[in-house]
Amino acid sequence: MTRTRSVGCYGGHVPDRPDPEREIWVYDRALSLLLGEVIGTVERLPTERQPAWWATHVEDLRVQATVSDLYFDLTDELDAHHHDEFARLLEEAAERLRHRGGEPDDPEPVAELGHALADLIRGTLPEPPAGTLWFYGAPGGRSTIPPV
Repeated sequence: MTRTRSVGCYGGHVPDRPDPEREIWVYDRALSLLLGEVIGTVERLPTERQPAWWATHVEDLRVQATVSDLYFDLTDELDAHHHDEFARLLEEAAERLRHRGGEPDDPEPVAELGHALADLIRGTLPEPPAGTLWFYGAPGGRSTIPPV
């Protein structure tokens, strides 16, 4: 069964009410596919070519890829100077999935999610319409939802 889940970029304490500039909702299956692609790609690299932060964060990424009822803070415990590297990994994974094709799922919503997460990390994701949060990764692409 697929579900929605919240993903943010607070780097620490999560506020009681979501900040639409720092938090989005995602389709958990799309997030799992995207994180699985990031993990698989980096794990195939020789250890010396893996990001310096990889060994201390890969288990959290594995958990986030498989457990759909956890909040995911993209930058929690990730040093600020590594944020752009993680954003690039998400974008590259998005493009690989986009060019791989649609078996069994349409890759476009997953690719769109990957780019949105990279923008969220960089602080460049456009604001959603007032009173809403972005929702990414679902079939049909980006939409908005009311805050919960």
